[in-house]
Amino acid sequence: MAVNHYDNISRAIAASGEFDVVCYGHNHVYSVARIGRTLAINPGAIMGAAFSADGGRTDTASTFMIYDTATGEVAGFEVSGSGSLPREP
Repeated sequence: MAVNHYDNISRAIAASGEFDVVCYGHNHVYSVARIGRTLAINPGAIMGAAFSADGGRTDTASTFMIYDTATGEVAGFEVSGSGSLPREP
């Protein structure tokens, strides 16, 4: 497992094929993708906001993930006023 804040660096790490999973989050965009043999996951924005390069804020769904190290499966969730709802990876 590798963890890096930045999406572009994390995708390059995933492309190396040296890790089963790479976690990142800089761009606040929920994503589950396979890059070669590596799973690249971004849990999105638990705080419910994404930011553009110029600092502008956009409201977005509050999301998070749970990665099962035994099975390699990812469960995604969206937080709502009534609790956490399953989200498709």
